[in-house]
Amino acid sequence: MKERISLFDNIKFLLIFLVVLGHLIEKYTGDFHIYNSVFVFIYTFHMPLFIFISGLFYKKKSAGKNVLTYLVLWFLVYCVNHCVYIFLGQNPRFHPLTGLDGLPWFMFAMAAFWALTYFLDGFDRKKVLLLSLIPPLISGFFPVIRDAFALSRIIVYYPYFLAGSLIRPSGLIELRKNKTFRITGITVLILWFLFCLFAVNYAATLRHLFTGRNPYNPAYFPFGPFLRLFCYALTSAVSAGIISLVPENRIPLISEYGKRTVQVYFWSTAFHKILIIPTQTYDTIAHMRPGIFIIFLIALAETLLLSTKAASFPTSQIMALISDISSGKK
Repeated sequence: MKERISLFDNIKFLLIFLVVLGHLIEKYTGDFHIYNSVFVFIYTFHMPLFIFISGLFYKKKSAGKNVLTYLVLWFLVYCVNHCVYIFLGQNPRFHPLTGLDGLPWFMFAMAAFWALTYFLDGFDRKKVLLLSLIPPLISGFFPVIRDAFALSRIIVYYPYFLAGSLIRPSGLIELRKNKTFRITGITVLILWFLFCLFAVNYAATLRHLFTGRNPYNPAYFPFGPFLRLFCYALTSAVSAGIISLVPENRIPLISEYGKRTVQVYFWSTAFHKILIIPTQTYDTIAHMRPGIFIIFLIALAETLLLSTKAASFPTSQIMALISDISSGKK
C-alpha cells in the first residue's frame, strides 16, 4: 500500500472547514461587508478545489464503487436533512432529484463526475478537458438549467474533476515545486483576498458564477461566457496559491481529520441546525463586532467534532460495505 500523501489531507481539512464556515455566514452576507467578503473569497475556490483534489485520485477500476458510494450517500444525506427540516417545524417537499440546492448536490455531482470520466476514459483526456469547457459557457444562457439533478453544478464543475484526473497526484506535487506556479498563485490569492475585503461590492458581482448553480446575470448577459472563463482562470490561480501555501508535512490531528471530510459534509446541516447554538443567540453573536471571529471558532469546533470517529456513522460503514462488495468479499 502506498504511503498516504499528507498534503492532500491537509488541503481537504482546510476546504471542509471553509465549507462549514461558508454555510454558517451565508445568511449574514447582506448585513456586514466582512461576511460578504469572506463568503465571496471562500466560494471562489473551495468547491472547485475540493472537486479537483477528488479528480486527482480517479481510477477507472474504482469508478463503479465510487459512483455507488456517492449515490447512496446522496440519498441518505438528503433524507437526513429532510428529517431535520421536518423536526424544525417546516413542511418541505420530498424531491431528492429535482431540488438539489443544498448539501446533497455534492454527493450526486461526485457520482456524476466519476461516471462521466469512466465513460470518457477511452478518449484523449486533454481534448475532452477542452471540450468540457463548452457546456458551461453555453448553459448560463438557459435559466432552466439550475438545481434539478444538480445539472448546472455538474456542468460547471466537471472541468475541475477532469483536470485533476489528468494531472494526477504526482503531477501536482511536481507542479507545486514550480516557482512560477507558486509565485503566480500566491500573488493572485493575496490580491483577490484584498479585493474581496476592500471592494466586495464589485467582487460580489461574480458570486452567482462561483456557486455554479446560477445562469448569467441579465445585466451583462452577452458577456457571460467571457466572465465564466475569467472565473475559471481566477479560481485556478487562487487554488494554485492555496496548494502552494498549505504545508505538505503531516500535521497532528489536521492530516488525520482530513481523511474524514465526507462525514463532516454528511452531518453538517443536521449539526448546526439542531445541535449547535440556538438561532437567536447565534444571530446575536453574528451581529457583534467580533462576530466573524467567534463564528470562525464555531466553524472550526464543528469541523473538528464532526471529524472524530464518533461522527463516522454511517459514512464509514457504507464506504466499507460497498468496498467489500466491489472487491468480492462477503
